[in-house]
Amino acid sequence: MTPPTRLTPRRVVGVPLLLAAAACSSDGTTPVRAASVSVSVGATVEGAVGPGAVARGPEHTLHIDRVGLVVSGLELAGADGHEPLEAGPFLLDVPLDGTVRSLIAATVPPGRYDAVRLELWPLNATEPADQGLLVVHPDVEGLSVRVEGRWDGAPFVYGRALGGVRVLALEPPVEVWGRTANVTLALDVGSWFRRDDGTLVNPADAGDGTPAGAEVETRILTSLRAFEDADADGVAGG
Repeated sequence: MTPPTRLTPRRVVGVPLLLAAAACSSDGTTPVRAASVSVSVGATVEGAVGPGAVARGPEHTLHIDRVGLVVSGLELAGADGHEPLEAGPFLLDVPLDGTVRSLIAATVPPGRYDAVRLELWPLNATEPADQGLLVVHPDVEGLSVRVEGRWDGAPFVYGRALGGVRVLALEPPVEVWGRTANVTLALDVGSWFRRDDGTLVNPADAGDGTPAGAEVETRILTSLRAFEDADADGVAGG
């Protein structure tokens, strides 16, 4: 898969981008308080146990011990445009124990937001903005997705250089007017290596250019969703 052109020109390594923004009321004079938005991340997994996730098929068992995504941009989208929440790159270390982890907090203009824009991009050692993250995480060079785990007990590392923007619809949209809202990013990690018939894909067979590889890449990209989660417990609403 050939990634498209990088879409986020401004990137700050590992630092949340806080926007102190103000808006005016309908009479154009009375200021309206900016809104606070936090973002959490969690995973949907089958048989979550301890620090990892277990996926069982008819003949094989897949333990997923760690999932990392390289994010180069995270934004809220609404009728008035996009509001940056964090510029990257940063490594999104996905919790696999059934918990929801706080990721960032930012201040945005009050309004109605109907989507989260998440940009994935593989790290490149020749990019100055990538170099700081690579010092801390050299194992993700050239990758935007990295999975560590065990297939029938044998350790494996699965990596992909997926690139592009995922637009995750917020249904219903998140309304923030002088209040704090939380949005949770959820990844259905348990679906990444599982076929529709319930059998599992061996990560070793999911290489570039293979049918299994294309299937896994599609499942990764379509497994992401976002929703308002007031108490950050991984359940919509709250």
